[in-house]
Amino acid sequence: MPVLINKIRNSINLSSEAEQYIFYSKKEKGISRRNFNSKRSCCKQVFFYHLGSLRSFYINKEGKEHILQFAILNW
Repeated sequence: MPVLINKIRNSINLSSEAEQYIFYSKKEKGISRRNFNSKRSCCKQVFFYHLGSLRSFYINKEGKEHILQFAILNW
C-alpha cells in the first residue's frame, strides 16, 4: 500500500487522516495470470496495479477482440 499512497502524494497533498483511511480500508491482493474476472461480469471495484500489467477487453458477436484499456506499472 505504500506505493499507492506515494503515487497519490505525487499528485495532491494528502492529510495524515486520508493516508490512514487508505492504508486501513484497502488491501493488497495478488492475482494470478489469466485468472482475473475471467467471467462475463461487471467489475465494480477500483484497482491499482503496482506490478505487472493488465489488459481489459471484450469479444463481440463476430468473435473480434476489442481492447478497452491497458493497466501498466503504477497505473
